[in-house]
Amino acid sequence: MTNLRATAVFTAVAALSLWALCAATAWAKDYKAMPSVEVGGRWFFAYEQGAEAIRINPGLAVGGTYTQIFDFDWARNVSFELNYLHSESRGETEDESTGDETIFDLTADTPGLNIGYFFTGRKILPYMSAGFGSAFLKYEPESNVEKLWETCLLMNLGGGADWTVFETGGGSALEKILLGARVRYEYYFIQKTFDTALNALAITARLEARF
Repeated sequence: MTNLRATAVFTAVAALSLWALCAATAWAKDYKAMPSVEVGGRWFFAYEQGAEAIRINPGLAVGGTYTQIFDFDWARNVSFELNYLHSESRGETEDESTGDETIFDLTADTPGLNIGYFFTGRKILPYMSAGFGSAFLKYEPESNVEKLWETCLLMNLGGGADWTVFETGGGSALEKILLGARVRYEYYFIQKTFDTALNALAITARLEARF
């Protein structure tokens, strides 16, 4: 998928999601806002023709999520989510024929749009989430090989749980402060950075407020 096409797809998905978010807000009987910040690690798994092995070290990942939880007549605790994660990793590629190694840095910025579900709980709130987004990748080898920039479509799915550490008890817009953990599996629809496949597993801790 070309950069222009990937950007167009993400723009269309973003516009549709924004419309769905506005419509859900109008139709819902009740809704809650839950912004959060996240920090953790992202593990990439890459495959390429002609490479004996590609090893990528875990990289620090930081980001944030804005979640709206809706109650409808037909369903409760349905979530619409905007999320973003940034990571920087270092890896190496071993050529299959020559055995030469290329050390590289891989930077990933991944905004996403998800739909999910929160399970009912007072202190602990488990949830699951899945959606699509766009990945902005920068591949920087240490050798004289040209740097690569690629924009591609991204699919992610996963879940986690949040634990309530503070409740206001009413009378305030802020209802709760929560700490949680989240796991994401990501699949990148790439063409240039690696010619076969790129997957990732992101594990983050998060600090969240519920209004």
